[in-house]
Amino acid sequence: MTKTRFALGLLAILVLTTPAGYGDCVNFICTDLIHTYYSSSSFTTVVGTWEKDCDDVVTSSGTTSDWRRTDSYGCATGTHTVFCAHWTGTQWEQISCP
Repeated sequence: MTKTRFALGLLAILVLTTPAGYGDCVNFICTDLIHTYYSSSSFTTVVGTWEKDCDDVVTSSGTTSDWRRTDSYGCATGTHTVFCAHWTGTQWEQISCP
């Protein structure tokens, strides 16, 4: 009985101390992903965007293309990383961002 109370108390502490908006993150490993699509390899003219935020809400506008930049923000940490990629027809190939 004591072990059950301890486990329930620990669970209550974890639930009450989880930051708002991060409840669905496993071990706080989740990201806000923003794909920005460009008309060419120069990455100057935006043709569309797609975003999945920290609450898993997806929004998009415009169109996709073969050239995209992905901005990734850690939901719990705010860590920002950037990747650029080119669609080869079968997969996204990571390239250097201009």
